[in-house]
Amino acid sequence: MTIKGLESVRHDTCALAKQTLESVISILLTERDRQTAIDKCTACVAECAAYIENFSSENDVSKLEITKMLSKSVDAYGEAKGQYHVLAARFSANWVL
Repeated sequence: MTIKGLESVRHDTCALAKQTLESVISILLTERDRQTAIDKCTACVAECAAYIENFSSENDVSKLEITKMLSKSVDAYGEAKGQYHVLAARFSANWVL
């Protein structure tokens, strides 16, 4: 299935978000029974949430990486609504170990 114009094709979201969205869209477009579609989508999102909640060093960190680079300083992006790579950069800049 080719998806255009949605979060799954953006380069500033992680692979886990893309995979979850693609699964949900596929379910919504192929499942004929409404309740079955709701149940499958709920299970898909719950699986994603469980992956994040139970994340450990044994998990594949590449599913959570955002690889898009900033083309200017973090402050130059302004409010950055929906620009996840900017939000991640701001979060990591404020991260104190």
